[in-house]
Amino acid sequence: MSSFSQGVLVAVTVGALCALSGVATAQTDEWTVKGAAYPSAAVGYADLNLASPAGEERLRARVRRAATELCIDSAVRELKRDMRDSRCLHLAIAGADPQIAAAIDGYGKDRLATRRIMVAAR
Repeated sequence: MSSFSQGVLVAVTVGALCALSGVATAQTDEWTVKGAAYPSAAVGYADLNLASPAGEERLRARVRRAATELCIDSAVRELKRDMRDSRCLHLAIAGADPQIAAAIDGYGKDRLATRRIMVAAR
């Protein structure tokens, strides 16, 4: 398992525990997970140049990777679960799209202090 996957796994596990135990916050180097109705991860982009197509694509790839880690259970192979995982993935990415657009639009204007996109499993 890659360090990225391990970091996401830890963040998702902590997020799930936080959601069960009420309002709480946990943070790792790559992710911030907050207790909420759904497990979620914050995807950082402060190191990306969103004025370039390559920077925009890297941000979208990070969001897809986070959504995949939050939604897809590769250990379980059954049609009903696969359909639920696929729906979760689609909704997580779609939910991040407006934030991505705002980040790209606001890039270089210092309007977005957090420089993070919240991706939530649904």
